[in-house]
Amino acid sequence: NRLARAIFALGKPVVTVLINGCPVTVNRIVKKTDALIEGWELGQEGGTAMADVLFGKTDPGGKLPVTIPRSVGMVRYNYDEEPSAHRGYLFAHNSPLFPFGYGLSYTTFRIGAPHLSSPTLAPGGAVTVTVNVRNTGTV
Repeated sequence: NRLARAIFALGKPVVTVLINGCPVTVNRIVKKTDALIEGWELGQEGGTAMADVLFGKTDPGGKLPVTIPRSVGMVRYNYDEEPSAHRGYLFAHNSPLFPFGYGLSYTTFRIGAPHLSSPTLAPGGAVTVTVNVRNTGTV
């Protein structure tokens, strides 16, 4: 936190790159950063790929495959303990910081109706949801 505060105190434009394996809360950084890039788990060539984005060699774009919570209290937890007074947090009227599908794109898409592989789900079973996505833009 001290390093981030010192960087923001310089008064220069700041691009924040997150490198993490799951959604994290970033409220304080979002309020101060000029751009936020979710890098997830970049892998061996991730640094090169991120440099290409940051220095304009390629156009960034993407949509979130998850919801980014506004606070830690919105993160799902599984405890093998007795229920607490906070067990209904998932049903609270708190909006996420960034909803599923949020992101930057230089084109537009049309998303078709979802199709289920089965109308029912048996205990321990699986259902596949398929949607057609069509690029309706010029890029």
